[in-house]
Amino acid sequence: MIHHAKTSPLEKLKGRNLSAVTFVQDYLQLQFDGPFLNIFVWPRITVSGKSLGFGMQGYRDELCGQIAKTVGGAVVEDDANLRLFFTDGSMIEVPLSPESRTGPESVLFQDGDGSFSVW
Repeated sequence: MIHHAKTSPLEKLKGRNLSAVTFVQDYLQLQFDGPFLNIFVWPRITVSGKSLGFGMQGYRDELCGQIAKTVGGAVVEDDANLRLFFTDGSMIEVPLSPESRTGPESVLFQDGDGSFSVW
């Protein structure tokens, strides 16, 4: 019997460039030329060992600075965090805990082929 490991829907982001960062009234959208993430909890961004959260000086600039960078991988860790790693060593981290959100979900992922995943 052959067992196939369940692959994360986020695997579709690997090797793609971040094409747009859109700040909507109360959420963030990250676009990858087809797939996109709607993030309803403000993520942290880590660049060059410096971690910034929403409201901190340079936060928006660092997020927009990720445009054109290539995704090296993405993981969901025990429903605690969604981490998006870029090939230059930077990372965007979204908390997934119920305490961190104000609505029913933290992230909506649309894979570009019509499938959705929600955390």
